[in-house]
Amino acid sequence: MKSKLSDLRVTYLVAHYGQPSETFVRRLARGLACNCRDFFVITDSSLEDGRSEDFDVIECRFADSFRGLANWCRRLGRLVGVPNLDWRVRRYWATKRLLSQLSARKPDVAVVSFGDTAILALDALRKLGVPLVVKFHGRDVSALFRFSGYRTHIREVFRYASAVVAISEFMRRRLIIFGCPKDVISVIYNGVNLDKTPITALKTSPSPECGVVYLGRLVEKKGPDILVHAFKLVKKRIFDAHLTIIGDGPLRRKVLDLVRRYQLQDSISVTGAVPHSEALSQLPSFQVFAMHNVTASSSGDQEGFVNSILEAAAAGLPVVSTLHNGIPENVVDGVTGYLVPEYDFEAMAEKIVKLLDDPGLAARMGRAGRSRANEVFSVSRELESWVDLLAGIDRNP
Repeated sequence: MKSKLSDLRVTYLVAHYGQPSETFVRRLARGLACNCRDFFVITDSSLEDGRSEDFDVIECRFADSFRGLANWCRRLGRLVGVPNLDWRVRRYWATKRLLSQLSARKPDVAVVSFGDTAILALDALRKLGVPLVVKFHGRDVSALFRFSGYRTHIREVFRYASAVVAISEFMRRRLIIFGCPKDVISVIYNGVNLDKTPITALKTSPSPECGVVYLGRLVEKKGPDILVHAFKLVKKRIFDAHLTIIGDGPLRRKVLDLVRRYQLQDSISVTGAVPHSEALSQLPSFQVFAMHNVTASSSGDQEGFVNSILEAAAAGLPVVSTLHNGIPENVVDGVTGYLVPEYDFEAMAEKIVKLLDDPGLAARMGRAGRSRANEVFSVSRELESWVDLLAGIDRNP
């Protein structure tokens, strides 16, 4: 039976609610909450003050609490010849924790972010007959597929799910290759709120204040260290160029070491993590956004869509990035920015120099990027797609 979304009780399950690097989680939750009869979040842990939301955020330790036990069970399983014992243990305890919460609130449909979280929620939802909509993001269609246990259990999710949401066409194709039925997959791009994104003023001549910005976690798949290599070459061409790296993460030490090695301390600033709203407010002071996304060699992790690239475009900045996963659906090469092959930091340097040398070109590309963000990636368009999808879910899976 299909219903209007305004008639439904919807729950949103996510391992960690309020992560600074996952603003898309809060945005989707708040958008759905405005359109449902009843809405609540179930999460392993919340970084938000629950009173800041107009809906219940229920902490229920279902995702990470038994990870240590699961790791021990994985080793035990190998010794006694029981495959995927770690996943079986995690699913058992997640089910026990979730059943009480779900039984009390009786949701009509469950939205789950990330494939591994969907695996943990699957048994409880199936026992209660709650339809499942799972949204994939990046690592859950890349790095996690290296593990046989994940590959085995995610196929159960594919079989039960009423709908699967990919955030790019590239991801949709990967999901089909990994065994997801194509008829249950919908592509819904992450959106950006242009009303809350300040726009870059038109710059017509180079100036020391006009520089390059990186916004994101300092992790391998975002390539902040590769960007430093590229910027070393930029400095040889443009003496006054400056790079600001906004974010923190495990590669911070490596990035700082490279900055010192290349004696770029006066030309590269590493600010560390800043609040999301503050980071967005800083974007208009730059001329170019750059991020060298790659497939992480250590883990196989890949990007999904890269929200900071979308936010930069919404702010009117041209983007220089890579031909990686869903990014070509975000950045139109030669129109809203430039895309280069992964690890080709020389090509990235060339494109950054081209934009810094020609502020008029940078401004035109920036305007094209903001226009495209408004037409294709608006928050209202994203939410409308979700409302239509959930309203069409069969409540008898």
